[in-house]
This record gives sequence, structure tokens and C-alpha cells, in this order.
Amino acid sequence: MDRDQIDKVGLIKNLSEFDNLVCRICLERDGEDWKVGQIIADLNTPTQSPSASHIYSHPDVTFIQDIVTTEEFCAWINDLKGTLRSLNFHLPEPHAQIQRERYSTGLANNHFYGLPYPFTLYTLSRARNEGRRRDPFTPLVKSGLPSFPNYETAFYRFMLNLPYGPGKPMPQDFVVIRAAHPEAWIRAVETEADAVTVVLEGDRCEGTQLTLGGSDAVVVNERVKSSGAQRFELKDANFDHFWVVLSRDDFWIDWRDNRGSGPRMTWDVSGVQPANLTANIEQLRLQGENKQLEY
Repeated sequence: MDRDQIDKVGLIKNLSEFDNLVCRICLERDGEDWKVGQIIADLNTPTQSPSASHIYSHPDVTFIQDIVTTEEFCAWINDLKGTLRSLNFHLPEPHAQIQRERYSTGLANNHFYGLPYPFTLYTLSRARNEGRRRDPFTPLVKSGLPSFPNYETAFYRFMLNLPYGPGKPMPQDFVVIRAAHPEAWIRAVETEADAVTVVLEGDRCEGTQLTLGGSDAVVVNERVKSSGAQRFELKDANFDHFWVVLSRDDFWIDWRDNRGSGPRMTWDVSGVQPANLTANIEQLRLQGENKQLEY
């Protein structure tokens, strides 16, 4: 995974490479105004559809999904205010530094914002803690709209399209941007007694380089001619400890690594090692409970 930090100018420059994005917004009532609880934006995803649009407006919470231009979205980030579906809203003051992380399909499997292909994740956090504590036992109800037992259940449904259960974390970053890289990626790695098959997807697989290595040596290093299943017969190869890297020129596109894939006894559950313990714990919370993690 590649990780660095950029500023607002760098973010706007990166986003300007795209025309539109799918935007999901949670707005919360702030007196007579609306403020952003969270924004999740998706760029360059193959499943983007202009018809993916809806609004669910409760008395003090509104959920919106719509297609917006990146120019308009960047104006929200730059001006800390915006308008969507005739609702005016403001954004909290963000930290000056924006986190940028590029994930492979292997590392994204258990990530809270995971996608089935490689993606770059941009996250903006609040400069000050302005979070609102909500009563977990108050249902969210509005005539004509689906009702929910609490705000958290509605948030998971509309913003994340995931089921909510007691103890699951609520995201702390108020703007999350996922820029997908679907031009080529590793969909699956299948092993047999004397062979390995790497299944590639994407419309730009031709000309990429596929490298497979094990505990002893590099066993495959070949140019890819097309997408689909790439099968390699490898006699006496150790498939218990091997890795796969898909690259083009001097840059990695996607990779998988099954070395040490048994139970892990460290904080490094997702392959992510944040710079401090607070960020590390937040990364763990966003993964949900699994075989290695219990709240």
C-alpha cells in the first residue's frame, strides 16, 4: 500500500482529472441550516449510473445520493459550503493535511471502504471534534419513508449499503473519496497441486507484467497478452508461501501476498500500520469483528 499526505490544492488537482462522481451525503440539522455529517464520493467506478439518484429527508437528517461534477464537488471542498437538491449545507473545517492511500485488492478485502478492484482512498478529517452524540434507542421516522430503529442503522443502509449491528463503528472522517483503478486487477488466485491460475480483469490487461514468487525464488515473470485466467504449471512449487504482483512499467497495479496469512497476533490486521496508536485503533474499528479481532 502506498500512503502519503497532500493538501487541499493537491486533492483538487487530482480530482480534476475526472468529469463526474457519484456522491452520497449525510446532512444533519444544525439550527436552521444543514451541516455535512459525512460525504462518500466514488470516481471512475465501472458501475456508476446516472440514474443512481435519491433523497430521503427526515426532520433532522437527510440522505442524498446523486451524480455531481467534480468541479462542483471541488468547490464544496474549497469553499466549505454547497447546495444539492435545493438544500444548502456547510462543511466542518478540515485538517490541512489529507490522507491518500492506494490499496491493492488483497489489502482491501477487509477494509471498511473496500472495493473489488484497486483504489486510491482520500480521507478528510475534522480539525475539531464536532460530532453529535445521538440516542441509540430513538427510531428514525418520517411519513412515507422507511423507518429505522436508530440513526446508525439508517446511516449504514444509505451511506454504506451495509447491515448495522450494535458495537459497529461509525466513521470519523467526514469526507471519503474513492478513486477506482479498474483498468486491470487480480480478481482471484487459484492453486492446484502443480499449477497456479491468476484471474485478471479489466480492459487494459494487455502489456502488463505478472510476477509470481515463493519462499525459494521468482517462478513466473511474464507479459500479459489478455485478461482472463492466466494458468502456470509449476512443478514442486510451494503454494503455501507465495505472492503475485501485477505491474506496468515501473509501477504496481495490483498485488496479493499470502505469506503469513494465518492468525496474526499483532495490530497489523489489515496490512495497514498507521503512524500512531489512535489511528491504528480507528483502522481496526473500521474493519469490523473477524477471526483476529473482537471488540
